[in-house]
Amino acid sequence: MADRLPPPGPNPLPPRALAEGQARAIARLAEQIPFKPQCLPRALLLAGSLRRRRIAADLCVGTRIGEAFDAHAWVEIDRAAINEAPDLPNLYRCLWRLPTLSADAEREDGARHAKRL
Repeated sequence: MADRLPPPGPNPLPPRALAEGQARAIARLAEQIPFKPQCLPRALLLAGSLRRRRIAADLCVGTRIGEAFDAHAWVEIDRAAINEAPDLPNLYRCLWRLPTLSADAEREDGARHAKRL
Protein backbone atom coordinates (compact mmCIF):
# COMPACT_ATOMS: atom_id res chain seq x y z
CA MET A 1 0.00 0.00 0.00
CA ALA A 2 2.86 2.40 0.79
CA ASP A 3 4.04 1.95 -2.81
CA ARG A 4 0.88 3.74 -3.94
CA LEU A 5 1.71 6.89 -1.98
CA PRO A 6 3.57 9.72 -3.69
CA PRO A 7 7.32 9.56 -3.10
CA PRO A 8 8.62 11.53 -0.13
CA GLY A 9 10.58 14.70 -0.73
CA PRO A 10 14.37 14.74 -0.68
CA ASN A 11 16.04 14.30 2.69
CA PRO A 12 19.45 15.81 3.43
CA LEU A 13 20.27 13.16 6.07
CA PRO A 14 22.51 10.19 5.28
CA PRO A 15 20.58 6.89 5.00
CA ARG A 16 21.67 5.53 8.39
CA ALA A 17 20.75 8.74 10.25
CA LEU A 18 17.37 8.81 8.50
CA ALA A 19 16.78 5.13 9.38
CA GLU A 20 17.67 5.70 13.04
CA GLY A 21 15.27 8.66 13.19
CA GLN A 22 12.52 6.58 11.59
CA ALA A 23 13.13 3.76 14.10
CA ARG A 24 12.87 6.20 17.03
CA ALA A 25 9.64 7.64 15.60
CA ILE A 26 8.19 4.13 15.24
CA ALA A 27 9.14 3.34 18.86
CA ARG A 28 7.43 6.54 20.06
CA LEU A 29 4.34 5.72 18.02
CA ALA A 30 4.27 2.18 19.46
CA GLU A 31 4.16 3.62 22.97
CA GLN A 32 1.00 5.61 22.12
CA ILE A 33 -1.22 2.76 20.94
CA PRO A 34 -3.19 0.50 23.31
CA PHE A 35 -1.37 -2.72 22.37
CA LYS A 36 2.41 -3.01 22.32
CA PRO A 37 3.66 -4.21 18.93
CA GLN A 38 6.61 -6.54 19.16
CA CYS A 39 9.74 -6.50 17.04
CA LEU A 40 8.30 -7.93 13.80
CA PRO A 41 5.62 -5.25 13.19
CA ARG A 42 8.15 -2.55 14.06
CA ALA A 43 10.79 -4.01 11.75
CA LEU A 44 8.26 -4.38 8.92
CA LEU A 45 7.16 -0.76 9.32
CA LEU A 46 10.77 0.49 9.32
CA ALA A 47 11.72 -1.66 6.31
CA GLY A 48 8.67 -0.40 4.41
CA SER A 49 9.48 3.20 5.28
CA LEU A 50 13.06 2.80 4.07
CA ARG A 51 11.92 1.03 0.90
CA ARG A 52 9.57 3.91 0.14
CA ARG A 53 12.53 6.28 0.45
CA ARG A 54 14.61 4.00 -1.82
CA ILE A 55 17.12 3.25 0.94
CA ALA A 56 18.71 -0.18 0.65
CA ALA A 57 18.29 -2.13 3.88
CA ASP A 58 17.63 -5.70 4.97
CA LEU A 59 14.78 -7.00 7.11
CA CYS A 60 16.27 -9.76 9.29
CA VAL A 61 14.53 -12.47 11.25
CA GLY A 62 16.69 -14.57 13.53
CA THR A 63 16.97 -16.66 16.65
CA ARG A 64 18.91 -16.38 19.88
CA ILE A 65 22.31 -18.03 19.86
CA GLY A 66 23.08 -20.72 22.42
CA GLU A 67 20.17 -20.28 24.80
CA ALA A 68 16.49 -21.16 25.01
CA PHE A 69 14.60 -20.44 21.80
CA ASP A 70 13.79 -16.80 21.19
CA ALA A 71 13.13 -15.05 17.90
CA HIS A 72 13.73 -11.44 16.94
CA ALA A 73 13.26 -9.21 13.89
CA TRP A 74 15.34 -6.14 13.03
CA VAL A 75 16.50 -3.98 10.12
CA GLU A 76 20.09 -3.60 8.94
CA ILE A 77 21.86 -1.16 6.65
CA ASP A 78 25.25 -2.39 5.41
CA ARG A 79 24.98 -5.36 7.83
CA ALA A 80 24.68 -3.03 10.86
CA ALA A 81 21.45 -3.17 12.90
CA ILE A 82 19.36 0.00 13.16
CA ASN A 83 18.34 1.15 16.64
CA GLU A 84 19.28 -2.13 18.34
CA ALA A 85 21.60 -3.03 21.19
CA PRO A 86 25.26 -3.07 20.09
CA ASP A 87 25.62 -6.71 21.14
CA LEU A 88 22.77 -7.90 18.87
CA PRO A 89 25.16 -9.90 16.60
CA ASN A 90 26.39 -11.78 19.69
CA LEU A 91 22.84 -12.59 20.79
CA TYR A 92 20.95 -13.37 17.56
CA ARG A 93 21.79 -14.99 14.27
CA CYS A 94 19.92 -13.79 11.19
CA LEU A 95 18.25 -16.80 9.56
CA TRP A 96 16.24 -14.92 6.95
CA ARG A 97 17.27 -11.70 5.22
CA LEU A 98 14.94 -9.79 2.90
CA PRO A 99 16.34 -6.79 1.00
CA THR A 100 14.07 -3.75 0.87
CA LEU A 101 15.21 -3.00 -2.68
CA SER A 102 15.98 -5.38 -5.50
CA ALA A 103 19.34 -5.17 -7.27
CA ASP A 104 17.46 -3.80 -10.31
CA ALA A 105 15.93 -1.00 -8.24
CA GLU A 106 19.33 -0.08 -6.81
CA ARG A 107 20.83 0.07 -10.34
CA GLU A 108 17.93 2.24 -11.54
CA ASP A 109 18.43 4.61 -8.60
CA GLY A 110 22.15 4.84 -9.34
CA ALA A 111 21.44 5.62 -13.00
CA ARG A 112 18.86 8.25 -12.07
CA HIS A 113 21.29 9.86 -9.62
CA ALA A 114 24.06 9.91 -12.25
CA LYS A 115 21.74 11.66 -14.73
CA ARG A 116 21.04 14.42 -12.20
CA LEU A 117 24.75 15.14 -11.72
